[in-house]
Amino acid sequence: MSLVSTFCQFFVDKVRRIRDNISAALQSSVSHTFAVRQHLGPQLSSFEPVTAEEVQKPLSGMPSKSTPLDVLPCSLLKSCAHVFTPAIARLANLSLQTGKFPARYKRAQVLPLLKKAGLHSSQPANYRPSFVIKPYSVLFFVLMVCFLGWCMLRCLLVFR
Repeated sequence: MSLVSTFCQFFVDKVRRIRDNISAALQSSVSHTFAVRQHLGPQLSSFEPVTAEEVQKPLSGMPSKSTPLDVLPCSLLKSCAHVFTPAIARLANLSLQTGKFPARYKRAQVLPLLKKAGLHSSQPANYRPSFVIKPYSVLFFVLMVCFLGWCMLRCLLVFR
C-alpha cells in the first residue's frame, strides 16, 4: 500500500470512529429527553435576502491565497468583486431558500501535519489533518453565520 493510500485510509477510519462515537453518545443520552414546550417565537418562514454589499465585506477581508481546489483564484474573485458579489449573493439566497448547500462547496483538501517535531514521520497516527477549504465555501459559511445571528437577534427582540 502506498504512503498516500495509508494516510487516506487512516484519516477515513479516524472520521468513521468519530462519527460512531458521536452516534453512540447520542443514543446513550436518549433517556435524557427534554420536556416538550410549545414554540412561542416567530416562525422562520421568511428572511431578508443576502445582498451584494453584505457579500463584499467578508470577501474583501479574505486572504488572497488560493488552493489547488480553486477553479477561480481568490485574488481574481476579490479584484472582480463587483462582478461576482451579486452572483454569490444569489447562490447564498438560493441555499437559504432551498435549505441545501451545494456539494461542490463541501469539498476540502486534507493535508497531514506532523503533531510535534521529532515524531516518526512514517506513522499516520503522528499526524493531524489540516483542511484547506475553498474561499467560496468560507464565504458561504460566513454569510450563513451572519444570517443565523440575524435570526437569533430577531427572536431575542420578540421575547423582550
